[in-house]
Amino acid sequence: MTDVELLVDLQRRSEESGDILFSIEEGALIEKLSFTARSLTVENFRGAWTGFLVEIGLDTLGWPVHFGIALWYEDHEMLLHSAAVFEHLHREVRRGYDQAGEVAYYQADYLPEMLQLYSELSDNERVSQLFGRLDEEPRPDSRGLCVSCFA
Repeated sequence: MTDVELLVDLQRRSEESGDILFSIEEGALIEKLSFTARSLTVENFRGAWTGFLVEIGLDTLGWPVHFGIALWYEDHEMLLHSAAVFEHLHREVRRGYDQAGEVAYYQADYLPEMLQLYSELSDNERVSQLFGRLDEEPRPDSRGLCVSCFA
């Protein structure tokens, strides 16, 4: 299977199951991605996943698939691969949603994991940047309403 076919299959499975965490079977698909075999460094990881998607001509994956892939890489101690996917996910969420409440809703799911990952990577500068983003984002209440938008 090509990288595109593998990712499209992951997207389909994610949509069918509604799960973000991938099973062992789906993890085997991630293992087969050519991206998984790439050597990443602290100098080149930030745009690596985005570059990979551009290279293979795929731009239609939803945020749950990106999140699941980032978590899979993290669970398999491929921290720079995970960070590369998180960076792409973070940019896409901030660009892709018009409503501040929507951005905050999605970020509530992935930002804690992203912060933990950057802490493990000892990238204090990025942790500080992400914490700054948390302070900027409106906070939805339990009903999903943006409380700080009206303050």
